[in-house]
Amino acid sequence: FTDTEASGFHRATLAGILGLATYLLLLAMTYYELGRYETSFGITFTSSGNNARSTLSSLVLISGALSGGLLVHLYLSSRRARRMAADLAESQARLSAIIDNAVDGIITIDERGVILTANAACTRIFGYAPREMIGNNVKMLMPEPYHGEHDRYLSNYQRGGAAKVIGIGREVEGRRKDGVSFPLDLAVAKVEVNGATIYSGLVRDISERKANEQALIEANA
Repeated sequence: FTDTEASGFHRATLAGILGLATYLLLLAMTYYELGRYETSFGITFTSSGNNARSTLSSLVLISGALSGGLLVHLYLSSRRARRMAADLAESQARLSAIIDNAVDGIITIDERGVILTANAACTRIFGYAPREMIGNNVKMLMPEPYHGEHDRYLSNYQRGGAAKVIGIGREVEGRRKDGVSFPLDLAVAKVEVNGATIYSGLVRDISERKANEQALIEANA
């Protein structure tokens, strides 16, 4: 991302320099042709009592100053934009590192339920590699009856139906790659990004906790 932005800024700076050089060259050629015309025909052009050569010289200096100022502004803007791009890339890298090293699984899906992203914890929890999850429907991680009801639930919610998980959180069951079902805590949040709706899910394997609770119940009994 940063390399692409930097190359774009370098091209913009080069274009500004070439534009300035072309403009000054055209003015110089006009100045030269006017002088040659005066020499050839012995005519001196005047405008309001001033020699046209002096007027054109002033125009060249003013235009050059304006163009130079524009080039400096372009350069400073490019540096500022590069710093902003570098800061954004660094923030994205930090966020990715936090998500990838999170203990809980973090999954994002689109409005159709298709998995957009899945962090490393999802691989540990469900047994699928990220590439096996991304692009597939999230219901692949659910046993019945959640598997068969998920698409209908998501569609009903988008049409104004009641939220059963989104914005609430609850204990549900997940399904690992080997087909084994297990209990997990699920919290889902709705997020609007550039006019599009995505859902971010936070999942936690609570198999060990449930086993300890069951062991405690049996011990008390």
